[in-house]
Amino acid sequence: MSKKFLVPVACMMLVVPTHRVLAQPADFSWTFDSTNGSSDFRVTSASGFSDAALYSGAFPADDPTINLQVGKRYEVNNPNASSGHPLAIIASASSPSNDIILLSQSGTGSFESDNDVAYVETGTTMTFTVTQALLDAMNSISGGTHTPGYRCQIHSNSMRGAFNVTAPLPSPTPSPSPSPTATPIPTPVGNASWVFDHNGLADYRLNSPASVSAPWLYSDSFPALDPTITLRVNWRYSITLMDGNDHPIEIVSFDPSNNGNDDILLAMLFDGLLQNDPAINFTNDNASQDPTIAFTLTPGLAAAMSAKRPGYQCSLHLLAMKGFFYIMPQSVEVLLNFLENPNIPDPSEDGILDAADLVPTP
Repeated sequence: MSKKFLVPVACMMLVVPTHRVLAQPADFSWTFDSTNGSSDFRVTSASGFSDAALYSGAFPADDPTINLQVGKRYEVNNPNASSGHPLAIIASASSPSNDIILLSQSGTGSFESDNDVAYVETGTTMTFTVTQALLDAMNSISGGTHTPGYRCQIHSNSMRGAFNVTAPLPSPTPSPSPSPTATPIPTPVGNASWVFDHNGLADYRLNSPASVSAPWLYSDSFPALDPTITLRVNWRYSITLMDGNDHPIEIVSFDPSNNGNDDILLAMLFDGLLQNDPAINFTNDNASQDPTIAFTLTPGLAAAMSAKRPGYQCSLHLLAMKGFFYIMPQSVEVLLNFLENPNIPDPSEDGILDAADLVPTP
């Protein structure tokens, strides 16, 4: 029966329950629908249990061992409570005098105020959650070994049964996501470099043939102002800028309509659109006098540059210091590779250097 106390308020009597009632639905329920005199709590048929997981033995079941699970909430209906058989959830000892009362329809159990157990007593029904703390209390070793159980508070020697309490099934451990495989940075097929001086605020300048590391980069007259530089795909390039901090360079895809819709792909002063591509591997040594930048002309960078018109410009003097790149077509690249490496087979494998060698073999 519910334990209540009376509070006088302005000549009125308010009945205040001692248990905080929490509207938490039960996961399972059972009913002790009769008794065997003063000897046993009884469940007469399977309909007395909401689920066969609670009990799967024979019926009628006298003081049955009931299966509980940590983390689940249970509702027990004991219509015999008002006729001299109040139910208690206990830490059961070998002698009833050593039982520990945890929840009870008569008197107060030690776990009735536990917020996680959330004990609710309404009429002949008691509802509670089996927490790990409640299970630990059922298995108390205080005053001797105890086990989870229940009993009648009045006929504690005879009307008593046991609980079989199990821990919740562990949640499956998710398989760890495979670590992403780092994309290897391709090794450039070659390295080339050039040195840009400047013509005041007007132009980048190649002073002499010594300014370029290979003649295919540029082989026209010197000094060359804002020259068109030839680039080969999958090569790595270094550009040294004399007094370059005053003339920071950008690698650009120029809008041919001159409407200002240029794409800044790599830049000394800030991150260009492709600056963080690991395959391009853009670097800037940030030297105080003559800084050097380096990058690999990947197929992706070549395509981005060629989407409009590939070129370069000074970030600070956009209208004056600018020039263009010529990205070598693959057919010319095959022929140039053949000329640079006479010991490799000719591309068309016919022993003759002719037009067929301008088309790369599959």
